[in-house]
Amino acid sequence: MALLSLIVLVVCWLGGSSANDVEENAFCPLTALVPQQQKPLAYSICKLEDSIIVIEHILQELMSRTDITLGTTATDDNDHSMEKRKNEFIRFGKRKNEFIR
Repeated sequence: MALLSLIVLVVCWLGGSSANDVEENAFCPLTALVPQQQKPLAYSICKLEDSIIVIEHILQELMSRTDITLGTTATDDNDHSMEKRKNEFIRFGKRKNEFIR
């Protein structure tokens, strides 16, 4: 449920504002370094950097949740393979000489 809320938050945050809204409402340090003609590009770069930061945080959260899940399944797989190997060893040990050519 929390994953769904994170996804909805990202979609709304990324799709909610246009480039003009960013120019009017946000401060971007790149605008001081570029001429007036390139300020919309600087605002777009700042918005992209902000989006990347948010996505990195979401990925870190998802990876931390996934590590817990993968850790439990990996141990289950190891236990199952060890049990299967033991059963195969026992099966081969029970063969009689008449079946071996």
